[in-house]
Amino acid sequence: KAESRSHVSKSALSALPTASSIQVMFQSDPRSASAMATLYSIYSFEGNPGVSLVTDDILMQITECIGDIANEPIVDPAFTAMQACSLICSMNTVYKSIEGADNSIKEELLDQVVAQIEEWSETYGDYAYVAMAALVLAVDDSALCWTGVTKIQNTILEGQGNYLFESEDTKLICLSLVAARLSRAADARVTDLIDVIEQSLSENSRQTCFGAVFGLGIIVSNIMMGNINGTDPSDTWR
Repeated sequence: KAESRSHVSKSALSALPTASSIQVMFQSDPRSASAMATLYSIYSFEGNPGVSLVTDDILMQITECIGDIANEPIVDPAFTAMQACSLICSMNTVYKSIEGADNSIKEELLDQVVAQIEEWSETYGDYAYVAMAALVLAVDDSALCWTGVTKIQNTILEGQGNYLFESEDTKLICLSLVAARLSRAADARVTDLIDVIEQSLSENSRQTCFGAVFGLGIIVSNIMMGNINGTDPSDTWR
């Protein structure tokens, strides 16, 4: 098997901070920026692929970080995008930890993650809902995951009509994450969700709605990734 090669030069890689140094930075100066960096670095094992991911430990780190992100809200599209992406990345890491666990406890771990995110929602509101929608996108389509995923997926879908979200941008990002997941099976709800997102753009014609634009980007990128990987069984969305 051919070894994969990084397209980044060694000098550039050597200039990047290590995961441990990011952790030190966050502990010494816990703010939104260092919290986001920590969420991105959780999956980095300093080049040691033998280290296993423990779901409890990951959730504990995310809990620390999400509090600092929520405590320093910055209304700026670029910063909001980085916050959303860091939460999406962290939920991918959470699900990787579940995938690596013994089959006998995978469902229990997923339920534990869902319960933790629901607990976050009581304190951190919209940030927790982004994490919730990101988990929906991260998990695979196995029957093992479906019960827990359906529960939080419905929370997001039903939330668009019952004032669940504090921010219109957050609502659109969350709906887009769910739509990206549903697109894997050519679910008819994808079209309805895209209509909702596009309607938001037309209603804000004089001021670009960041959540709508960013959300559409999430949907398109996931559809194209499905095309590349052969995981999307339909050409409906292309």
